[in-house]
Amino acid sequence: MMISALLTTLVTLAPVDVTCPIMGHKAPDNPTEYSDFAGVRYAYCCGGCEGTFEKDMSGAMAKVISKGKVAGQGLFDPISRLRIQAKNAKASSDYKGVRYYFAKATDKAKFDKAPATFATAPAKESLTCPVMGDKMAGYDDAWSYRDLNGVRFYLCCGSCTSEFGKNPTKYAAKFRNTIKAPSFLK
Repeated sequence: MMISALLTTLVTLAPVDVTCPIMGHKAPDNPTEYSDFAGVRYAYCCGGCEGTFEKDMSGAMAKVISKGKVAGQGLFDPISRLRIQAKNAKASSDYKGVRYYFAKATDKAKFDKAPATFATAPAKESLTCPVMGDKMAGYDDAWSYRDLNGVRFYLCCGSCTSEFGKNPTKYAAKFRNTIKAPSFLK
């Protein structure tokens, strides 16, 4: 049984090419050309694809999905909501053209039961930590996130994540002016 579980995890994490959402070519493993949007990184095969993708992300992703490809990589475990790197993941799942990584195989199992529930980001976000007030340049600067009333708040560290959990309404109210629709980040 344990060997089977181990093999399942290894198969789950077998490399699958992440493709450029415009050209369909394999995107580099460590891309220099990419856009982050709503906690997902989209890598490009070349610099010319970025503008095309950002002008029509929905159309580009519809083509990716119709071909059964993966063009985005989630930057957070959607169950624990903690920042995760692919190299540290214990499991992954692909959903609507995005690969989501998980710190635990049990997180993957929970996600797989209702992926739309966990893969859907709110329409608004704040990249200013609502506890410390630290502005983050991008998702790479965030430790985790929490959703509240249709807004995803990114938090800068574990202490802030814990503190926010004690009284999220209080902290969220302090930084209302930092809430906006997600935009493309580098």
